[in-house]
Amino acid sequence: MHSAARRASLDIDAYGQACAFIPANLAPFQARIIAVMQMSAVHVETMGEALRAVRTTYQMADDSVSGHLDLLARYRPADRQI
Repeated sequence: MHSAARRASLDIDAYGQACAFIPANLAPFQARIIAVMQMSAVHVETMGEALRAVRTTYQMADDSVSGHLDLLARYRPADRQI
């Protein structure tokens, strides 16, 4: 991501002689935007990991409950021995 932002940054010649100051004034904003994008990417990755963990836990719980419900569906009181 950082290299893509660098490639997208403008050279001082991009605006011509009269506006050569613009890229230098934009540089701090661009640096901040790059930092925010990097932090966002980390947070998205972390959130993805957390969601995958929740999915796994939910699936395990669902499988467990399904197994118990299957046992209950097959239960017949007459089969019970005292």
